[in-house]
Amino acid sequence: MLIVLSIVVTSNSGRLTKQSLVPMVLLSICTIAFITFSVGADKFGYYSKYLQIATYGLPSSWQEMNDPGWIIVTYIISQFCVNDVGYFLVVAMLYVVANAYFCRCQTEYFNYLFVAVISFMGFYSYGVNTMRSGLALAILLFAMTKIDKSKLLFFIIAVAAVFIHKSVAIPAVFFLFTNYVNKPKIYMGVWVLCLVASFITEGSLKEYVIQFLGGEDVRIGNYIGQNESTRYNVGFRWDFVAYSLFPIVLGYWNIVRSEFEDTVYYRIFNTYVLANAFWLIVITVPFSDRFAYLSWFLYPYVLLLPYYGRLSNFAEVRTAMTLTIAIAGFNLFMIFI
Repeated sequence: MLIVLSIVVTSNSGRLTKQSLVPMVLLSICTIAFITFSVGADKFGYYSKYLQIATYGLPSSWQEMNDPGWIIVTYIISQFCVNDVGYFLVVAMLYVVANAYFCRCQTEYFNYLFVAVISFMGFYSYGVNTMRSGLALAILLFAMTKIDKSKLLFFIIAVAAVFIHKSVAIPAVFFLFTNYVNKPKIYMGVWVLCLVASFITEGSLKEYVIQFLGGEDVRIGNYIGQNESTRYNVGFRWDFVAYSLFPIVLGYWNIVRSEFEDTVYYRIFNTYVLANAFWLIVITVPFSDRFAYLSWFLYPYVLLLPYYGRLSNFAEVRTAMTLTIAIAGFNLFMIFI
């Protein structure tokens, strides 16, 4: 698909045609199959829990149902899937299709955008490793497409996503808030303030985050409470900051320079900025990329939608495809090094 994009980018035809769903469907099938059979570090743990629920049913008490939405989803799947292939296939389908649907709702150039989404950092690992969080964020994307039709429907689907993984409440609340205050300049100021505060305090603000999120949660303690990690580069990650800042700068430049007015894009942009500002507060903890992904899952949309939104300008669409190739190439390079 990246080769196809390269051919289109180098084309001088300047023609824009309505896209078919066929490429997205074929790419979705390939992606679902790949995620289903790929090995992830957390997959064995998920499958062990699946076997436990398939054998003994739902936990006897609500207290045992940490992230009850995920337990219920696992239980439902266990009623008609008899092995690990079926289980991971259903989860992969939900994950990929929800992301594809969000692309379809954003632009007529959904095929190109979908290539960008599956090529960006984190998409693969959140399909085969941190599956629970990946599915919850995918369901939140689905919810975000419904807010203009029905805020109640958005709320119901978003709550379902939060039940699958509690951390999704952060971008969900931020997205709902941007529905009422949708000013990019305000959120840019919040981002800069959080960056400066986190740098000056050398990450000590994370202690307040522990209390806010619930210090008794075992997983929060594992991620935030650790002071050292032999497998992870702990500290103020300027490389992550630079990676996060790129779509913010480019998106804001498009908003200001081109007077790009799109309420839906503003919400996505502002949600990304707010969620990324939250991550800046806990940037010094081990595995902080798991908090960063609460904003990074919107990365390709923030970066590319201002270009794909202008349907009559082939040069702008070609710019978006060029950015897709460049960022996807960078991410592939980072995986191997």
